[in-house]
Amino acid sequence: MEEIANHLEQLYDFLCWAWNPHCKIVMLGMYIRGCWLEICEKLLNLTEYEAFELVQVNDPAVLNTMNRLLTLARRAAVDQTVSEILSLPSEKAFQGLSHTWFQKELDQFLESEGDRPADSFEFTPTLKEMPEIVVGIIKGLMDSDNSITEDSEFQAYRQQRIKEFRSTLKGKEREDFDAWLELAEEAQPLSEIHDYILLTVPLSLTRYAAIEAGRRFVKQNILDSPDDIFFLYREELISALRKNFDLPSLKGLVAERRAEHSKNFSLVPPQTIGKMPIAPPFHVFPPIAAERMKIFVKQYSLLEAQQVASLEISPEGELSGIPGSPGVAEGSVRIIHTAEEFNLVQEGEVLVCPFTTPTWTVLFPKVAALVTDSSGALSHAAIVSREYRLPSIVGTIKATRMLHNGQRVRVDGTAGKLQVLD
Repeated sequence: MEEIANHLEQLYDFLCWAWNPHCKIVMLGMYIRGCWLEICEKLLNLTEYEAFELVQVNDPAVLNTMNRLLTLARRAAVDQTVSEILSLPSEKAFQGLSHTWFQKELDQFLESEGDRPADSFEFTPTLKEMPEIVVGIIKGLMDSDNSITEDSEFQAYRQQRIKEFRSTLKGKEREDFDAWLELAEEAQPLSEIHDYILLTVPLSLTRYAAIEAGRRFVKQNILDSPDDIFFLYREELISALRKNFDLPSLKGLVAERRAEHSKNFSLVPPQTIGKMPIAPPFHVFPPIAAERMKIFVKQYSLLEAQQVASLEISPEGELSGIPGSPGVAEGSVRIIHTAEEFNLVQEGEVLVCPFTTPTWTVLFPKVAALVTDSSGALSHAAIVSREYRLPSIVGTIKATRMLHNGQRVRVDGTAGKLQVLD
């Protein structure tokens, strides 16, 4: 118990430290991205999408996981024995795959990629803990014709566009364009991999240690379930591990907090709280600092859903949000709330969900478009859908509650508009 307590304290120290480089990387990326957009608008009169398109260099960390799952799915599709087993429900299929090459490959995948949360960002079960979800994802990919690779055709197009724009610039303007282009190409892929290294893996290791503590408390009849541990504060858990806490009171404390959590989870929060803040007083700073701060504030505002989102479907059947990724696509609505529902997603459907995390990108090759309740133009959903060149609308606020499964819709990611067709 003392060893687990020490381990949890060390993990906490690491997580506190990790926010230092994490925030610096995010802020640096925001600043570079903001300056690049300003350069493109000022020198070339480009839109935000056109500017991002010029620096669209995919992050291998985004595509590697997907490619590994696609490789497994394609190999399974041509293996009659494995294919027949995978036709069973995911949990039964997982059991039936033991002692096959598929199980060995799956174990290797989970060893390197399994610390990703299966559903949300923090402290939800990981893929390693829920391998049947991975099996379900692979089953869904077996009929997919998509190949997620670095698109050489697009990269050739991108380089040609850069060459054309450079030819219109001279002197200092071309120097500025080249300098910010190089920085933006470096910064663009940073979003996924640094989150994984600094936050995702340490949080999963913290979860594993906490669950082990919960198992031991269950054996001692101090708790009823290992995941009861997540209803304790960190200080309470460490004190309990060191027997500096009233252990018989833990069950009652957990029950009280579970009930509070269930109640809070059912509430629908207001879109905003309080008054809109005033604009920052940029004039009190030196001009160069004020200009930089304006870039940060503007970039940060693009992470969040905006108040312009409509909260109802218009009489014409239109729903508004924030443009996430350009393009137009049609398909039937598929509303998904958790990773356990991934197996319901069919080829060519429009994925409608509250938000996305890195795990959700395994669905992107199958769907025609993406619509989310939350997030802004620089959210995970928007950035990664652009990498997959998947039309998307984000920040609709209530799409998961206003639409229904099977409804035919048209998604215009460039305009941020969804049109109900039936």
